[in-house]
Amino acid sequence: MDVDSNRRIDWTETRTNNYTEDGNKEYDTYDERNQGRKGRINLRNTSAVTMFCGGNIGYAEALTTAKENINLQNLDIINNMNIRRSMTGGLIFEIHGQDQKYKADKLAEELKQVFRDKEVHINRPTPKTEFIISGLDDSITEQDVEEALVRLSGWDSESGKMGRIKKARDGMGSIWIQCPSTTAVRICTGNKIRIGWTWASTEILRKRPLKCFKCLANGHVRMNCDSKVDRRGSCFNCGEMGHKIGDCRNRSYCPACYENGLSYTHRTGSNTCKLGTMKCGI
Repeated sequence: MDVDSNRRIDWTETRTNNYTEDGNKEYDTYDERNQGRKGRINLRNTSAVTMFCGGNIGYAEALTTAKENINLQNLDIINNMNIRRSMTGGLIFEIHGQDQKYKADKLAEELKQVFRDKEVHINRPTPKTEFIISGLDDSITEQDVEEALVRLSGWDSESGKMGRIKKARDGMGSIWIQCPSTTAVRICTGNKIRIGWTWASTEILRKRPLKCFKCLANGHVRMNCDSKVDRRGSCFNCGEMGHKIGDCRNRSYCPACYENGLSYTHRTGSNTCKLGTMKCGI
């Protein structure tokens, strides 16, 4: 496992049904595995608070209100906070230095108090890591996996997600896990964990690319999409309406690549999709 504590990270074909609730695959196919699926755990050296404005209030007004009601000097973050724009148009307050998590929590609390009666959403995002636990024998259940994670890391089901156990090509079970990166470090260090009678393997997955849920292409988000086509509500696997990817029995088909004369026998936005490197105005 490669833990990169200095790298800055941003605030994020087969006919089987190995998919998560948001339409992404719980784990990659054999072909994609050979394209370098192994990822790394990126631990932040900053803590963040996010602000998203809705209704009739703009960011200039929201920031002015925050400055009038919150004293950064009292929070001891006047010299170690940066503001930047998120990919979805919101604001990110990045706090670094000593006691950064505590200070970010305090800032989030005060911002929530200031905007309690307004359509301004304040959150404390946590970097997440996805990984696969494989080599599970037939007797192991999702509950057995969860109990092992609790024992190893203090796993919290509210901050983590767990898929269903699937049969891999070798006949053993595999399960997709997503949890805070700090928790993943405790689980994945050593690449092996004991579950029942089995020494199961852990493998960290690559960070997912940006994906637009309007045109379904990679490389941008819906807010920045200039595509004339709206594919919201269509199946991520076959492109048809009326069902979700978890229930799809059709062959993978990318309508966007088909319309552009490209190879289309893949899922839209997958690693083999060419639209990730193209302009989204399709």
